[in-house]
Amino acid sequence: MRRVTVLVVTLGLLCTGLTQAVATSDAEQRLKEAQQGLSRAQDELAHSTQALADATQAFQAATAQLPAAQAGLATAQQGLAAAEQQLEVARGEVVAARAADQAAADELAEAEQKVADQIVKIDDVTVRIDGKRASISQVAVDAYTRGVGADLASLTILMQADTMDELAARAAASTSVLTAENSIMSDLKDDRAELANERVVLEDLEAAAEVARQQAAAALQETERREQEAQAARDAAQAASDAAAAAKAQVDQLIATRDGARAAAVAAQADDQAQAAQWTAERDQIEAEIAAIEAQQEQAEQEAEENQNSGGGGGSGGGG
Repeated sequence: MRRVTVLVVTLGLLCTGLTQAVATSDAEQRLKEAQQGLSRAQDELAHSTQALADATQAFQAATAQLPAAQAGLATAQQGLAAAEQQLEVARGEVVAARAADQAAADELAEAEQKVADQIVKIDDVTVRIDGKRASISQVAVDAYTRGVGADLASLTILMQADTMDELAARAAASTSVLTAENSIMSDLKDDRAELANERVVLEDLEAAAEVARQQAAAALQETERREQEAQAARDAAQAASDAAAAAKAQVDQLIATRDGARAAAVAAQADDQAQAAQWTAERDQIEAEIAAIEAQQEQAEQEAEENQNSGGGGGSGGGG
């Protein structure tokens, strides 16, 4: 009976051993596949890690360039503000210079009009003087014609009067001639004095007109200079505006690069974590399967040893 039992146990152990052998073979195959998967996972992990490092480097590079771009933008904005302020100042100065130019032009026109009026006055005085000179010339001719006996002739004319009325009339006529001669001489003297004064006034007006001309020319030159400065300021403002726009575009590009690098880093990190989790899961699964196989093999060996010991003891007892 014991021999039958031992035989049954032995057959069971053989069957169990065969089953374990099959399981071991299957586990080894799966282990091989798992190792291949683990190798692929490690390759993917290395790739993910490299991608993460590249993304991090790109992020750091963009971040390192960002302060310089921001500083450039701030500088360009300050330059733009300064240029705009200079432009406003230059425009104000242009307005003032144009006003001064117009004022000088008005003064010039006024001075020139005064000169023209003064020339007319001088012409009038000259005409009067010419008339007086003609009258004086006639008086001189009359005096020359009368000669030294002119006074006696005049007295003779008076004495030839028949009545007192005729005498008075001839005396009045003679007095009128003398008065006219004296008036002509006095007017000539006054006209010459007036002509001298008018010529002095004309010289003053001409000098004032020349000053006004020079001031107008200087004001015009100043206006042109202010306009050139305004144009230069406007060009500087435009250049500063372009620089600010370029700096802003550079900042925007850097920000976009930074965001892209960050997104790439996040994606790479997520991929890395997924690969690590997959690697961990496969490793744990392989280790669990190996441990289970080893436990089964150990248990089978232990049972086989116990059965052998039990069978040997029974045989010894039957022989006694």
